[in-house]
Amino acid sequence: MKIIVSFFLLFFFSSVSLSFPEEKSVKPNYWEKLKSALDDAKSDDNELRKKALKWIDEDIKKIGDWEYKVIEIEYNAIGKLEKILNESGNDRWECFWIDKDNKGFTLILKRPKFSYIQKLPKGELLKLFKD
Repeated sequence: MKIIVSFFLLFFFSSVSLSFPEEKSVKPNYWEKLKSALDDAKSDDNELRKKALKWIDEDIKKIGDWEYKVIEIEYNAIGKLEKILNESGNDRWECFWIDKDNKGFTLILKRPKFSYIQKLPKGELLKLFKD
């Protein structure tokens, strides 16, 4: 277990820590979710421990990753462009590319993948590893 925790801390503190605004959708409290996962990782129940360690590993892998979305807008619907961009922006999508063809526009948007671990301040994260 100490090897996993050491690896986790080494990975977390060596990665670039970016701060992104809160997600619009409702997420469980970051602290509670991570505390629960770490408690499960220390469990004597082998299945519960494997499930928790898998979740922690998947959450760590999300740090620095992006998800993408493509929106196509026809020329006759161009008046909706501002509304579409504002609604997407409210969900933390960032338009980074617009392409024009003979049918209309193609918007390409991106946002960081959600990670519980990334959202916690480092000081709070260290408290999770106290015995």
